[in-house]
Amino acid sequence: MGSTKPPEVAKADLRVSVWVKKEFAFYYCQNNVLFGNKPGQLMTQTDALAAGYQPSDGLCTNRKTTRTSAEVFSSGALPVAK
Repeated sequence: MGSTKPPEVAKADLRVSVWVKKEFAFYYCQNNVLFGNKPGQLMTQTDALAAGYQPSDGLCTNRKTTRTSAEVFSSGALPVAK
């Protein structure tokens, strides 16, 4: 019998904390300017994926570099919940 977790949950780094924004249905890595922006909730990336939240900028790792708000918002678009 195989794992019942979706592939993205199986690949997620269990140790990484993310910031969940319920109103957007996305989560943000520690390098993102929206990390810690209230309202929101701190949880592990694995828990966020299992709860149905989507990464705003790919799966988080401890090696991602911090991005400025200009880099995050340069496209002029915010993540939109589906």
